[in-house]
Amino acid sequence: MNHQTGPKIFLERLRGTNQLPPDVMICNPSLVDVREAKKRKHELIIGRLDGTSYYRLTGENFSGILKQRKPGILPFMGAISAFPVAPKFIEKSFNKFLDRGAVWLMKNANGLIFQSELSKKMHQFFLDFDESLLPSKIIYNGVSLDQFRVDIEDIELVGSPKILISASEYRLHKRLQEAIKLINSLALKYKTIKLHILGDCDKLTHDVIKGMDT
Repeated sequence: MNHQTGPKIFLERLRGTNQLPPDVMICNPSLVDVREAKKRKHELIIGRLDGTSYYRLTGENFSGILKQRKPGILPFMGAISAFPVAPKFIEKSFNKFLDRGAVWLMKNANGLIFQSELSKKMHQFFLDFDESLLPSKIIYNGVSLDQFRVDIEDIELVGSPKILISASEYRLHKRLQEAIKLINSLALKYKTIKLHILGDCDKLTHDVIKGMDT
């Protein structure tokens, strides 16, 4: 995980409070972090969960996921795209597989940290989190006044209208590619519209947008 991503910064600030015992591991739902947590069963595991990504399981959406993650199977995309929407129980199982890191934490962690009330409700609605079975706490990821100040220098943005979006790191579920498609569509009517993007991209997102008109 990039050093400057939101989850990484949050965990560094949380550990910096010096209120955590040394035998506590704060674990993000990434598969890399979960694999590490499985090796450290003697420690207390606290899961840090933010939002969830939920896909409506149609052939078109499934082929889009495969195109992004497994581009080597492109010759079969046409047939897959023709499949209708899947039954709800299959759709839910599929999304739990995509969010299997979070699902593992909800079953195996000693407690959970959510970064907002919305985040908690998303895990309850999409992934069946039961707060009666596992203690949880909402801890907001506040803004560091050492890095963001009201007297920061103004930057003139071009475009009219000008659209600004930001993230520490764009991953596919943050849908930067959809924002670009939307602005390109609006540009047919608003000739001077401009999208300003702040933040880094992971490899999958970079591969998706590199051929797009931005």
